[in-house]
Amino acid sequence: MLVYHGSYYAFVVGMVITTFGEMLISPTIPTFISEKTGENAPFYLGVVGAITTGGRLLGPLAMGFMYDHGGIHPTLFLATLVSAGSVLLCLLHAYFHRENRAEVAKY
Repeated sequence: MLVYHGSYYAFVVGMVITTFGEMLISPTIPTFISEKTGENAPFYLGVVGAITTGGRLLGPLAMGFMYDHGGIHPTLFLATLVSAGSVLLCLLHAYFHRENRAEVAKY
């Protein structure tokens, strides 16, 4: 996006990729929460829904503000930083639950 940020077509392609990403991840989050939290799942599903709604509300506002005052470079830097943080948290989660997969494979 940093290289093609001036092209409307690149923006459209980026939005299509993002939409497909959301479509593929959306069913997995409630399933994961339901499996891990048992009978407390409705509470945690509500918490995750509230956090998601807050992110969808404040994310565009913050990114628009950054773009208006700093341009595309700080905006893309923040998006990259948040994406890298998400990947690191997923890797950290996989690391801590690695033993559980080995136990499940025995059965």
